Amino acid sequence: MLTISHRGHTGEGTENTLEAFHQVDRLGVDGIETDIRMTADGHLVLFHDRHLADGSAVCDLDYADLTQRIGYTAPTLEDALSTMDHLLWVLELKDPSATEKFLATIKPFVASRRLLVISFWHDVICELQQQLEVECGVTVAHRPADFQAANLQHVRTIIWRCEYIDKQLIEESSAAGHCNLVYNLQGIEEHRKCYEWGVDGIITDEPLLAVACKAE
Repeated sequence: MLTISHRGHTGEGTENTLEAFHQVDRLGVDGIETDIRMTADGHLVLFHDRHLADGSAVCDLDYADLTQRIGYTAPTLEDALSTMDHLLWVLELKDPSATEKFLATIKPFVASRRLLVISFWHDVICELQQQLEVECGVTVAHRPADFQAANLQHVRTIIWRCEYIDKQLIEESSAAGHCNLVYNLQGIEEHRKCYEWGVDGIITDEPLLAVACKAE
């Protein structure tokens, strides 16, 4: 099972920074999940929230203004892909208006990086799959009433929210040919369940718990 660090999170320091990524890399994780937004002047930055603490929208700020307001230099997508080429990079596209810029930025890295492109915007994933020779996946935050009728057959990878799944759903999804990743795990028991259920990977804020589970 793959262990993917959510935003390079280790409980210390600032998430979605190169420093955080290097910290979790030293723990031996398989990959890093990070979030992609676009500034007003067209920079693709690694930033999770739509708004800053002062209420400003990331998409309304120039890159220099964003850096000044948050108090550190937000890495760009190109910054991230230019380092740690041994890791799987799980890239969550938050802003559909950034799709064209995103495509242009990652194409030079497709041949030399392990990439998984994901989004809650399923229509964007359909578009990206047609234009990129990389694995794409959809993120879901619900449990389908009927998995067979859930219209998920257009992708191979599904990223499930932990509290809405169980062993039966994972088995059904696996039988349909999907690769199943799980996010928003909390505590050691949820990490253990993912191992027991045979998921393909976890996207976790607590990589040390994943390491502990592997050692059991």
